[in-house]
Amino acid sequence: MFDEIESVKQNYRYILLMLVFLVAIIIAYRYLSPFLDFFYDIDSLREFIRGFGVFSPILFIGVMIFQILAAPIPGHVIYLAGGYLFSPIPGIIYSLIGLFIGSFIAIYLSRCLGRPFVERMVSAEHLEKFDQLSSGYGLPAIFFIFLLPGFPDDALCFISGLTNLRLRGLLIAVMMGRAPSLILMVIAGRNLAEAEWMMFFLIILVISIVSLIALKYRKRIFNYGNSTQK
Repeated sequence: MFDEIESVKQNYRYILLMLVFLVAIIIAYRYLSPFLDFFYDIDSLREFIRGFGVFSPILFIGVMIFQILAAPIPGHVIYLAGGYLFSPIPGIIYSLIGLFIGSFIAIYLSRCLGRPFVERMVSAEHLEKFDQLSSGYGLPAIFFIFLLPGFPDDALCFISGLTNLRLRGLLIAVMMGRAPSLILMVIAGRNLAEAEWMMFFLIILVISIVSLIALKYRKRIFNYGNSTQK
């Protein structure tokens, strides 16, 4: 009897927490939507964030979190801005902090709100393919998918939350998979700020080539995971 009461209370806490999350996202989107052009223009984003002075790192981390939860916003522009705004080490640290918090919230939201919530952002076909790949290979598959540029990483954070994998291991796989491209883009952002064009274009070229290869073989990667389940 007491266990049932406690279970009901816990469910109510989850529902209340999710309502708070959703209201916060709606409010943020409502009031930040006029500024969405900043996310697509690195110079405008730089000036906008620099205008907050000593609070710029906190604002940048907030932008990172918002970018992950509002998946249509391009993450690579934010990574570039991290290097463009700060020196490489602080830029990488701030970006990783924002990435961790945003990924945690995305995974936690999808686990609490369930599959119908995620299906509003991702097609059922992609969900099914991801399910088969992750169930067959677990954390290594999650790491590999996030490691390759060209995949919709932010949407994948929500999708990965639907797996039965432990939260800690899942977050480690997500962070380790996304960190290399994040670090490279932050460094490229710094090269851009210092007009080191050769290094900037070299990094962009490498990431673009790997992205094109990943996009070309994306269907084969998913189909390989599906075939091993048969």
